[in-house]
Amino acid sequence: MGDAGFILFGRFGRELLSLGTVIFAVFATGGQLLAGQIALASLSDSKLCLMLYTGIFAVPTLLCALPRTLDRLTWLSVASVICIIVSGVVGMVGAGINPTEGRTLSVTVPTDFVTAFISITNPVFSYAGESPSAKNSHSRRFTDVTVTKVTSCSSSSSPK
Repeated sequence: MGDAGFILFGRFGRELLSLGTVIFAVFATGGQLLAGQIALASLSDSKLCLMLYTGIFAVPTLLCALPRTLDRLTWLSVASVICIIVSGVVGMVGAGINPTEGRTLSVTVPTDFVTAFISITNPVFSYAGESPSAKNSHSRRFTDVTVTKVTSCSSSSSPK
């Protein structure tokens, strides 16, 4: 992001967008650590200090973040998808084994336009920032790019 900021707005843009990227990374990692802390506390009935759960979850997060290349991003994504599928299946099985008494299920429910519109557009807008070209970005190798400015154009051949 910093390079894009430099191209668009010069040095100030580079620093501003770089700062925004760092702040986003810090808060995204903090959110993941908090989610891990809550998950470990729920699984163990809060038998340990919550800060210990955060430390336990921080170690694998640090180990996964150490390779600062995109080479192994595909494998981390595969592991992530497997975890999401397993957690969904476990949730469905748990809901099926321990049903809530008096709960009725219906395929369709009467609703108003606003609620229906929000329920449809929420997942659409959640993934709107994902560009189609980002799906294959893990296979690209990024190198340092030097931006040069062309000051003059000359032709080596002259018309006859």
